Amino acid sequence: MIELLLLIETTEDKITFEKLYKNIYRKLLFTAQKILHSQQDAEDIVHDVFARIAKDYHKYRGKSQNEMLSLGFVMVRNASINLIHARERHNETPIEIKDELLGTEADPLEDVLKQEDMEFLNQAIGRLDEEDKNILILRYYHSMSYKEIGRLLGIKIKTVDVRLYRIKKRLREVIKYE
Repeated sequence: MIELLLLIETTEDKITFEKLYKNIYRKLLFTAQKILHSQQDAEDIVHDVFARIAKDYHKYRGKSQNEMLSLGFVMVRNASINLIHARERHNETPIEIKDELLGTEADPLEDVLKQEDMEFLNQAIGRLDEEDKNILILRYYHSMSYKEIGRLLGIKIKTVDVRLYRIKKRLREVIKYE
């Protein structure tokens, strides 16, 4: 944390950044862990995101905690996905051992089908625009209410409801036709 504060110029900005860090760190870490399934990778990604924010903090001055949280979610998600893609290109696998590799009582074919379904769903979600992805992530990964999402993104509750309905409808159509 101290090295991040060194990147910020004014004392007032350092105080504001430190509050921001304390308020949203765990939420961003949770997001990264959900995507990466690795504590170490998640911590690295969140640290990198905060380093980028600290480096250009003057750009974010005056933004609310909610705006910064939303921005943080997007940055963490994108950085996590980039890490996954980089590993796929270089055939790296995370060191963390997954339960599926150790053997479970479930049918191995069932595990493969679930994995394929998840990959297909992730591809379908990848086709959504950024704001729709954010709404989906906030609702289903972070279990936020429509009211919380609306407040965070600066849109009405009814708009959140309608957008989620349309997003799910589009995903159903994509899954049905592919």
